[in-house]
Amino acid sequence: MKLRAMRGVRYSFAFSGLILAALMLGAFLPTDTMLAQDTTAPLSFEDGTPSTVVWPQPLQETVRNHTSQELAVTIQIAGFIDPQTDLALPVDELLQPYAASFSVPATGQTALQLPLQTEHRPSPGIYAGTLSLLAPTHNTVLRKPITLIVPATQDATTTLSLHPAVDAWTINAVRLVPFVRPLCLRGLTFGCTLPVTDELASLDDHIRLGHLSNEQGGGLAVTLAGINNDGNARLRLDFDRRWGYSGSYTGHIGFPGAPGSRNVELTVNVNDIILWPLITLGLGLFAARALQRHIIVHPDLLKLLRRLKAAGDTFDQLRKSIHGYTVVDDFRWHYAKVEAAIKEWDQTHYGGPSEAEKAVFRREVSDPLAQFEQQIELWSQFPEKLARLRRELEHKAKPAISRAERPADTDRPEPSFFTAARRLLDGDKLPLSQVPHYAQRLDDAAEFAAIWGELDRLSEVIRDALRQLHSASVELSESEQLMLQTARHHLNSAARDLWEAPTLEELRQRQAQAELVMARDLTQRLIDPFVYHTDPEPAEVLTAGEAPRLRPLMRTYDHLSAHPTPSLDAGVYPMPQLETPRVVYLERTPLVGEQTLTGVALVIALIAGLQRYFSVSFGTQAHYLALFSWAFGTKAGLELLNCAATRLLNRRNT
Repeated sequence: MKLRAMRGVRYSFAFSGLILAALMLGAFLPTDTMLAQDTTAPLSFEDGTPSTVVWPQPLQETVRNHTSQELAVTIQIAGFIDPQTDLALPVDELLQPYAASFSVPATGQTALQLPLQTEHRPSPGIYAGTLSLLAPTHNTVLRKPITLIVPATQDATTTLSLHPAVDAWTINAVRLVPFVRPLCLRGLTFGCTLPVTDELASLDDHIRLGHLSNEQGGGLAVTLAGINNDGNARLRLDFDRRWGYSGSYTGHIGFPGAPGSRNVELTVNVNDIILWPLITLGLGLFAARALQRHIIVHPDLLKLLRRLKAAGDTFDQLRKSIHGYTVVDDFRWHYAKVEAAIKEWDQTHYGGPSEAEKAVFRREVSDPLAQFEQQIELWSQFPEKLARLRRELEHKAKPAISRAERPADTDRPEPSFFTAARRLLDGDKLPLSQVPHYAQRLDDAAEFAAIWGELDRLSEVIRDALRQLHSASVELSESEQLMLQTARHHLNSAARDLWEAPTLEELRQRQAQAELVMARDLTQRLIDPFVYHTDPEPAEVLTAGEAPRLRPLMRTYDHLSAHPTPSLDAGVYPMPQLETPRVVYLERTPLVGEQTLTGVALVIALIAGLQRYFSVSFGTQAHYLALFSWAFGTKAGLELLNCAATRLLNRRNT
């Protein structure tokens, strides 16, 4: 069994190790900085970030060849669509005629320029498209998002002219709740603003300023919403996809009436507040502790719950009332109490217990369960115990009492034990804790009823012998007269105890059995000088005058010698022993306590998690998975090390 338990522990920790290894992979998932284009490909753009073009500026890109041979490249451009209005610009109407392919020299680069049509101005808006370059000889496709900004017409903006006060501007935006729309934050105030040099009294409608994009392909549209009281332009940010909010968005925006050279390079950093990463770390630790509880604590506690349920099922199959005895109400209360103690321990303890926890566990869980099982076992024996008591009273005690001689110094019409035993047959409403006590009382009363007649019969035999000694007119010496008085005293004391003792335990305490033995021994010693035996059959050597007078005394002597002395300890039903449930969980004492280890894991996870939080624009699913995996792996790894160190230390000690 010990080997099987050790194998179970080994398999449990091997299973947790596999889970740890799988989850630790999440910490190495690709992050934002790993999603840039691969420069080891045969073909690449000089600038890998998405491009923004303001109409009518041409579309310009530099393409690099990383191979040792000239590459022929085919151009494909997807249609440009405004996500706000779903307006599409055909490529043949947007771009001037261009060659469908071009070549890039070996280990060199080529500047690609695609002029826009200027004869017909497209509708104002922000259009998203894609530039694709194909190298068929290397089976390579290179794509790059292109944002085309068509500002409002000059006629629509003749009355509005704003000039930015900066060439580059950075806005920090935070998400109060993950995966929802962020809010701009500057210091302790919310709001997306940009300083301008002009004053504007009012703005009738929102004006689209440009479009930003990030490395993950997300984008946001920037709209002029008005001018605040501080003279700064209020910006509205509209994200184009729900799951792409976090990260760093960059691009250029142009204000109405501002020359192209004064376009602002705008950067918007979107980050989740620190509360959610901390919660993710806590969830990782909690998940590791839950797994640890499920492997170490829960199986043993589940066995205890099954034992409790088995005891409850046994009780349900028994009679709810046995000759007036009932424990139903108290049974339900004790069942619920023990069940709650087991479940509470199962939910609040995770690893191997310390010595103090073991003592608490035995006091609050295992010992109450063992007592409960013992009480149910004894309750199942109540019908048999009551039937035995009734049988002993009717067939042994009652006939013996009817023939018994009541002691002269008592006025009781019947022995006290008989009255008390009949009361036990009447039944009562018992608390479950009193079941062992009443079971013992029933056993003692039945045993008392079974041997009372034998004890009383022995006292009658001794009494007859003493009477015959007196009636035979035997001459006794002074010392023999003293022995006779002592024998009578012991006999009267034992007879009175038999009549007055209400329980077998009290009869033992009164030493009634010893009193009878003493009276019998003294009586035999008094008769012995007048009786002579030959072997194998007795023969009297008496004169003719003594024979008729001493012959009854000799027969009484034979009765005394042959009459057995009943034992007050024989035939008592043994009480079920309190068997504490074996719990493998209690056999594990870790080198370092589980709570201490959890605290260490929390500190390590916080240090690593906060370092990651402040090093990236935190908020993607990969970020949260990495933090969760790190917290989980830290706790599980420390537990594995603790278990291995504990087993190694125990092996050395043995």
